[in-house]
Amino acid sequence: METITIDAIEKNSKYKIVNYNSQLFIIDINKSKLTYIFPLLNYVIRHKMIEISEIDKSNINISHLDEDDKKLGNKLGFLGAGIGPFISVIGRPLLDYMNFRTNFLLNIFLILIAIISSLFIKSLVDRKKKISLSNNKCKAYAFVLPEIKHIIKNILINIILIFFIVMLSIGTITLRISSVIFILGIMMFTIILSSQNVYIYDKINTRGKIGGVRWRK
Repeated sequence: METITIDAIEKNSKYKIVNYNSQLFIIDINKSKLTYIFPLLNYVIRHKMIEISEIDKSNINISHLDEDDKKLGNKLGFLGAGIGPFISVIGRPLLDYMNFRTNFLLNIFLILIAIISSLFIKSLVDRKKKISLSNNKCKAYAFVLPEIKHIIKNILINIILIFFIVMLSIGTITLRISSVIFILGIMMFTIILSSQNVYIYDKINTRGKIGGVRWRK
């Protein structure tokens, strides 16, 4: 595999810029809807690489976040993760009034509604981030990977998120009285999981690897 540079686009996590062979290519890391709930698929599927024309270069703003910006973003993320449980504890008495008697089938239905609505929100956000290019012709298909430390980090995050979703789902299924907190928890972790593409190749410009390149004739 060859070493490449992977750049982020300002305020747009749907795409990444691949600098390969002295050319700039754009890849859509949400091209497959399966990546909404399985973001790690980006590491094992060939990406459609579209060369960025001179016209489009002026319309695409490459992000110039540095390590300090990244650390600040991570701190804000941890703060948000801490505020969530705090609000749920404070608002629990109110949420308890919203609970109602339920059964196995209704619990399954509520879980599906929570997951589907979360993915629907992701789909709406994804559409708004779509970029119109003057040339959409695919130049090649290739596997694009970040540095190994990012792969390991994202695998661990993915496992943790899926674990929480599964545990909350199992907890919901076994309940005889619905828990709004459990349903909101499933929605929250599903949204976080579907948004993992923000970090799948890191938020800042980074090095990576490209392999299995198949050029289109």
